[in-house]
Amino acid sequence: MLNNEQQVLSWLRDNDVLVLDCGFRNTVHTLNQFGLQVTMPGFLYNKKQLPVDEANRTRFVTKNRWVTESVNGKIKQWKFMAQIIQNSITRFISDYLDIICALINKYQCSAVKDIENGREIAMKMREMLTTENRLQERLSKHTGTTSLYWSKHNTANFQFPPLTEENIRDRTFGSYQIRMAKFYIIEHIRQSQTNEEEMEFLVELCNKHDDLVRARFQSRHSNNKKHIATVQFDNHKQQPIDEWYCTCSAGAREVGMYSHITALLWHLGVNKAVISTDNHPLSASRLIKAINDSTHFSENDSNSDDDASALNDSDTNNSEDDLS
Repeated sequence: MLNNEQQVLSWLRDNDVLVLDCGFRNTVHTLNQFGLQVTMPGFLYNKKQLPVDEANRTRFVTKNRWVTESVNGKIKQWKFMAQIIQNSITRFISDYLDIICALINKYQCSAVKDIENGREIAMKMREMLTTENRLQERLSKHTGTTSLYWSKHNTANFQFPPLTEENIRDRTFGSYQIRMAKFYIIEHIRQSQTNEEEMEFLVELCNKHDDLVRARFQSRHSNNKKHIATVQFDNHKQQPIDEWYCTCSAGAREVGMYSHITALLWHLGVNKAVISTDNHPLSASRLIKAINDSTHFSENDSNSDDDASALNDSDTNNSEDDLS
């Protein structure tokens, strides 16, 4: 941009908004000097969690960035484009890219199937941008001598209002959280302590409030860290899920549930707390499915439309995952 290569400045106008990922954080000052606005996922800066407003804005960024990451993922399905390319071949890259994109456009499904649905999601997200997390506020009042007490229960013995897949999708604003939720559910299932032949999914119920349920999910990035996902519900409502909150980096956001919350609701409401025999840790069918599923986790998935949340300065090389 400083050299106006390929007349790039003619593509832009004053106050245009550039939606960038965290790798461009050192360019913000320069871009502002060109009269451009910049938005990117929030940084933790040694905090444990993003504030609600910043977590909500970060979800807006990652939802828009998904368009770019989705296309990148499709291109990187070709091994040549997924690896480091030697300088001696760079003069051919443009032609290779034309060929690959032509093949994608001809033989693969379109990235966006329903544009109108996207507009509806965008409107819902904008309505929730300034929403505060009331469950977080409620839980924060119970510290010290007023702390809440929780007891562990097997979900097989817990009554929770039924939910549909559509109920969940209306709250996630994307499919990535659902894919990750199924992973978290399987990881959370343990062998029953009372019956070695059975598996169980443990949740914690509040001894004082019967409208709260929570679960502790193992972090994907640290064996020493667990994230607590809490849901407030009402059995008497047609839409029984009132509030949600998770202790992970972006878990306070209201614009789209985080993957840990999605996992808890999916197992309790959609699965109705039923544990498939395929989910046994030593199940042969589970191991086979894991091998098959690995082919679907391309660059497109790891940088998908979710969760590209806050990054510490030391985490920037890990890029998005839940973190996006």
